[in-house]
Amino acid sequence: MNTRQLALLQETFEICKMKAIPIWIRGGWAVDFALGQITREHEDIDLFAWAKDAERLTEAFEQAGFCPQEGPPPDAQRDFTKGEESI
Repeated sequence: MNTRQLALLQETFEICKMKAIPIWIRGGWAVDFALGQITREHEDIDLFAWAKDAERLTEAFEQAGFCPQEGPPPDAQRDFTKGEESI
């Protein structure tokens, strides 16, 4: 079980709650939460947020020590890492 990812999920939810930014988990972790059990190791954490909140979310993540990563166009997707984990 990837306890680092679970800790990062908790930190992410706390940041978003504090900043009043709604997010939704998606991908493999969403399936595991729906099933109520961890079914496999996950390579990353996939989240959804409204585009209107992207800049505030980026600022909040950077203030919390998340590092932005190169990837798809920023108006389509934002990628971050913290420690060894991708979100």
